[in-house]
Amino acid sequence: MSYSRTVSRVSARRVAPIHTLPREILTYVFELVAFALSPDELSFLRDDQQKLPFHPHSVTAPTKLCAVNRHWRYVGLTTPKLWSSIVVSVNDVINCDYGSGHPDSSLDLESLACFLSRSRHSPIDILIDGRDPEWDFSDLW
Repeated sequence: MSYSRTVSRVSARRVAPIHTLPREILTYVFELVAFALSPDELSFLRDDQQKLPFHPHSVTAPTKLCAVNRHWRYVGLTTPKLWSSIVVSVNDVINCDYGSGHPDSSLDLESLACFLSRSRHSPIDILIDGRDPEWDFSDLW
């Protein structure tokens, strides 16, 4: 047997450390990804500002985590808390044509239903973003 074949067999059996984590720890890591604010985002919060229960951009975290591999997908789909945050903008509702069934309508009712069913009995946080999309919010910071 050649050396290259032996090395390839050994490395094929080697498992990345992330795949050896117990499910409970991986679930906790997923929740940290979905609900944590970066240090940059925390520095923008003033003492008098109310902290949201989640970051609006982290709503995409569950779908991204579930796209990594089969094991992560299983863990993500069986962690209801990951799916308990929903963001809807007023602009999405205004531009939605409920009766058309057109895939380009802004409010994706299928995704909303999916999040609701995957959240099971977890309490739901719904953020309704009523900001004017044309407003320059950088002036506030």
